[in-house]
Amino acid sequence: MKTITKQSVLTYCLFILVSGTCLAQAGDDLQKGRQLAGLSLNSSYAGHYGFIGNVGARYGYFLFERFAVGPEVNFGFNGTLYKDFRPGIFARYYLNGNKVAPFVEGAYYHSFGWERTENLTPWNPVNANEGRVGLGLRFDNIIKKKFSFETVAGYSTLRNAFWEFRFVYHF
Repeated sequence: MKTITKQSVLTYCLFILVSGTCLAQAGDDLQKGRQLAGLSLNSSYAGHYGFIGNVGARYGYFLFERFAVGPEVNFGFNGTLYKDFRPGIFARYYLNGNKVAPFVEGAYYHSFGWERTENLTPWNPVNANEGRVGLGLRFDNIIKKKFSFETVAGYSTLRNAFWEFRFVYHF
């Protein structure tokens, strides 16, 4: 009787281990060697500038299963008081490969910006480095099989809160 119990427990543990591994595996589009391209619309609150709108594009390559890195570029503006161009890099890790997948993301940018205190003053150059950390959700297969919608919110080293909405194509 004890051998059956030990075998049952061992079989059950093996089943749980294999099932957990299968559930944790990323979808085909999050595997090592795959790529992604995304377009984003986002906003951040930047203190005395108020809300800054941004449009951006990124390319990513999966170095490991569910872990992507790559370059990104953003263009930001706030009416007539602030404009910037921000090239940078990002790294992202998807916590699972489900249709709704949470992720953690970090990014680093160098901002080439221009500001003015009033609409009639000349533009002054402003350069700054910015690090960002955020949490997000990926909603897979929104339009077609390879398209997903992502949203992320976080905080930056410039003491700005930010949120982004992004359409991503996986290939």
